Amino acid sequence: MATHTGEDILHFVWRKGHFQTTGLRTTCGLKVEVEWPGRENPDEGPDFLNARIRLNGMLWVGNVEIHARSSHWTRHGHHENPMYDNVILHVAFLDDGPSLTAGGRVLPLLLLPPDMGNSPVPEILNTGDMPCRLLLQSDEPLPWDSIWTDLASQRIRQQCDELSRQQRQLGEDWESLLQRCLARGFGAPLNILPFEMLSRRISPSLVLEYRDSLEDLESLLLGTAGFLKGPGGDSFVRSLVRRYKYLEKAHHLTPLPPHLWRHFRLRPRAFPELRIAHWTQFLSRNHPLIDRLIASRTPWDLVPLFGERLHPYWDWHYRPGRPASHEPKQLGRESIETILLNSLAPFFLVFGKECRQPAATDLGLRLYDDLGPEKNAITKKWNTFGLNAKNALQSQGMLQLHKELCMKGRCGDCPLVRRQKRKD
Repeated sequence: MATHTGEDILHFVWRKGHFQTTGLRTTCGLKVEVEWPGRENPDEGPDFLNARIRLNGMLWVGNVEIHARSSHWTRHGHHENPMYDNVILHVAFLDDGPSLTAGGRVLPLLLLPPDMGNSPVPEILNTGDMPCRLLLQSDEPLPWDSIWTDLASQRIRQQCDELSRQQRQLGEDWESLLQRCLARGFGAPLNILPFEMLSRRISPSLVLEYRDSLEDLESLLLGTAGFLKGPGGDSFVRSLVRRYKYLEKAHHLTPLPPHLWRHFRLRPRAFPELRIAHWTQFLSRNHPLIDRLIASRTPWDLVPLFGERLHPYWDWHYRPGRPASHEPKQLGRESIETILLNSLAPFFLVFGKECRQPAATDLGLRLYDDLGPEKNAITKKWNTFGLNAKNALQSQGMLQLHKELCMKGRCGDCPLVRRQKRKD
């Protein structure tokens, strides 16, 4: 049987909420209420992202870091890493030293008891993060087609509700909302947040002003992203830097902090600099965005809009000023379909409903029905259990089951568990 460290157990306990939730206080006496523990982060950076924690009644949204001992914060170098500046709570078993961010802020520390007693947590850990998977080996079939469809409908409603909320905040500015949706798509999987932050700093009107000059638009986006620091680099980069200095001053732009961008565990083709170049190309070729996209009659009409080859400079580079072996740069079909599914499909549904554009609604629905299933770590995990999605809609159901039931420990609402209860 595998063994697990205290930190492994604490990760599981925090993710599933297997701890006493009332009466929690930090070591300095702040009352702690956990509204959402955050999304577990498998990559570099804090352990849980975008958690919602109330400290003395005040809601904080940020990241959570977990260690067996609080001193491991410093041992792991987090006190010198700006990537951890957005941590709002440090969780540990033992308090043996303070936790300070790179900016000198002292983090509140929550201690959870290391003695789990008769808790099944260690045993559950030994079965993996899906302890119910043995139920999948039953000979009794489940109506998975309808299960995936129902779960996908829940996920799509949640996405559409969030877009509707953003649209109301923007005051009917559909172009800005679409630009944000596309930015998130180009930023997937690990740079969604900084891409969205970048789209908020570059308005559609500013894109329109410079869309006729690909180099100006590229310098605008790469520079505001924080990738054109300093005078160095090759002639192409130096030209972008000169252009951005003018644009930065003319439009009072503020570059994003470089530490927001992630490269670790990304294939070079998914590096943010290269994805920004793809995004720039798309924005320069397609205007006005909504009219250009809605004019497409089928999902397959949308694909070529994203598949144009980049400037020859990028054939030799994944990042500005860093030569690499020659490889023509175009977005792959899988990347394009991921953008269509996660960025455009929900937007089309919301836009079609709010603006009474049935063609947009139909196009959004066709994206879910006609595109192939999404391929990522979560859907591949279901595949290993013999469950395969037939299309993009069903893969959305797989993601919903994992996110809303498995990750939140809502086993009682799972169709597998309900079936087992009926058999018992």
